[in-house]
Amino acid sequence: MNKYFICIDADEDSGKSATLLCLIRMLEAQNVDKLEAFPHNEEEAKEYQADRTVAFQMNNHLVLIQSQGDPGTHVFADTKAYLEKNEPRIIICAARPNGEPMKQARENAAGYTFIHFQNYRSEQPNNYLLNNQLNRLSAESLLSAIHELLNI
Repeated sequence: MNKYFICIDADEDSGKSATLLCLIRMLEAQNVDKLEAFPHNEEEAKEYQADRTVAFQMNNHLVLIQSQGDPGTHVFADTKAYLEKNEPRIIICAARPNGEPMKQARENAAGYTFIHFQNYRSEQPNNYLLNNQLNRLSAESLLSAIHELLNI
């Protein structure tokens, strides 16, 4: 059984987290079985800010999605701890293309097929409406990829 580690790798403020949060909302709206989500409480929510980590059960396979991947975050340690207890078929995360987050993402991807994903972006960074639409298109592309990889 093939396992996949999909990493949105892009620069700061390019919509990585927004795309993954949109994907999480799409799966929740489809009533996909949500097994676990972080943060668990208000104290963790302060650390995670708007970012989330969620595990879904899809077609009898675990799919782990993490919207946070900036330097100095604990998301990759969380992934490593999660992988010690579980074996997701698909992991989706965000990381900047260079530096420690990408290095940690690659370490966590050991045993997985590593897939680079680029989200849609605009040359108009302050155009909220356009960027929101592009993040949704990126999330829809990821959802299609998940369905294809899981054969659903």
